[in-house]
Amino acid sequence: MIDVELSLRNYRCFGDEPVRLRIADGFTALVGTNNSGKSSLLRMPYEIRGLLSMLSVGTTNPSQQMLNGATIENVWRPGVPLGERIFRTGTDRPIELEITVRNGPKGRFEYESEQLVFAVSFDRQGRTITTMSTANGVVIT
Repeated sequence: MIDVELSLRNYRCFGDEPVRLRIADGFTALVGTNNSGKSSLLRMPYEIRGLLSMLSVGTTNPSQQMLNGATIENVWRPGVPLGERIFRTGTDRPIELEITVRNGPKGRFEYESEQLVFAVSFDRQGRTITTMSTANGVVIT
């Protein structure tokens, strides 16, 4: 059974209030009015695929640093077509993505029986900042 939640801020049309997308076995639908962010949500996995592939390798130095929490310059850039933007207009705040794997192919993503949350922040200067914490906010180093 797959059960993954993504929380996203300051990405394209989304602001400080996080938008949450939970993907689980069964049927998932995106419903909303025109210009409410449906297409942005569908583009997001494509644009962060480079980050996800780096994390899945797990053996390279940057990916190990990222999983353990790090601030790394120019290690990853979202894959965005020329002429498009991913940062929210009118703010300098970084894009923030949180990934919570409640259930996956290898079970829950947890540490000492506590649910883990992997957070990534990407700013306009190219810095990628990652943290691994419990659902209660305790940072794992």
